[in-house]
Amino acid sequence: MVLVGGFYLSHFVNQQLKAKDATIETLNAANKLREAEIAALKSDRAPAIAADYKVMREHADKMTEDKRRLDERVAELTVNIEQLTSSRSQAMESWSLQAKVAESRGMLYAWHLLMGSINTYTEVVTARTPPKEGLFANFYQRMYDVANEMESSVKTLLDEARIIYKKENSLKIDRDTV
Repeated sequence: MVLVGGFYLSHFVNQQLKAKDATIETLNAANKLREAEIAALKSDRAPAIAADYKVMREHADKMTEDKRRLDERVAELTVNIEQLTSSRSQAMESWSLQAKVAESRGMLYAWHLLMGSINTYTEVVTARTPPKEGLFANFYQRMYDVANEMESSVKTLLDEARIIYKKENSLKIDRDTV
């Protein structure tokens, strides 16, 4: 029985060793298959990864260049807006000055017309005795009053125009020095 048990045990150990060897060979084959599969994936994937990286890098460079150009354009537009704003304020000041000068020219023209009428009336009246009272005397006095008011309005307008002109020229000097 010991002999049979020894044979049985020997046979059992041999079977176990053969099974172990077969399992190791199967696992080695599976491992080699996986390694081959990984190598194939690496060789297929590496160029794709490099190409994707290149595309991503080109896109990043393009976006950086676009941002730089847009920043330059924004800075340029900001300078243009500042120049337009200062030009607009200068134009408003200049327009105000031109309006005062035009208004004073109109008043001077009207004053000359009125004075011409007064002179014509005076020539007609001086041929005879000028009226001391009545409708013509009031008319004559009122024409002089209007002429005096127009003259003072013209002086006021010209004074305002001088102030605006001095202010505009001092601003130009300040802008030029800055």
